Amino acid sequence: MLKTIHLYDEEFKENNYNGNENAQDYVIKEGKNNILISSPHCFKHFRNGNIKVNEILTGAIGSYLHDKGDTHFSYVSKFLEKDANWDDDSDYRNAVKEYIIANNISYLIDLHGMKENKYDLIIGINDMKNINNSIKLFNKIREFWKNTSFNVVFDYNFKASKKNNICRVMNEHTKVYAMQFEISEKVRLDEMLICNFIEDMLSFIEMLSRLKIISSIQKNTKYSSSLPLNYCLISN
Repeated sequence: MLKTIHLYDEEFKENNYNGNENAQDYVIKEGKNNILISSPHCFKHFRNGNIKVNEILTGAIGSYLHDKGDTHFSYVSKFLEKDANWDDDSDYRNAVKEYIIANNISYLIDLHGMKENKYDLIIGINDMKNINNSIKLFNKIREFWKNTSFNVVFDYNFKASKKNNICRVMNEHTKVYAMQFEISEKVRLDEMLICNFIEDMLSFIEMLSRLKIISSIQKNTKYSSSLPLNYCLISN
């Protein structure tokens, strides 16, 4: 697995993680299930007048999950003088939103890398707003990661709540269940930990894809009086 991860990373190492200036701004690769992996910071980018370093291996992880986990995969594909997770205007966010709608995507996992932290993984869900306030889904996510070897917490420092945050915007416009995954540098740079993490991610994706989502809830008179339009219930 490790060799494959590093092979995937070669694409993102191009020109010292600046990419090819002649490349298109973003790429979206079609998958087979209902899960979209997003990697907006796999190349260097620009925020508030400063160049931000790339979040190493977030692109390679997304590529691996796309090829081995059948997920859809989107990513910013070169250095841009903008930040898709921060700026008011973003062609990347607009494209991802249209893709989610056109391809009936149910789950969005937006991959990011944080510096070494007391936690291995922080999952930002904006006080559950970005997962449609689904307690059932939250419990399934929490239970899954509790049974791994990683130290995982929700919404600590990274809530995915700012107005231009990819997960928040996608949820507000499409009702997709959106999760921001902040992966510790310790996990991404340790050969054993990164392999274990990706194995767990493949299992997590499989678990999500097996969940049945009852959509168009407004047509169900049992719930229509108590739930908003387009709300989604997750069943076992």
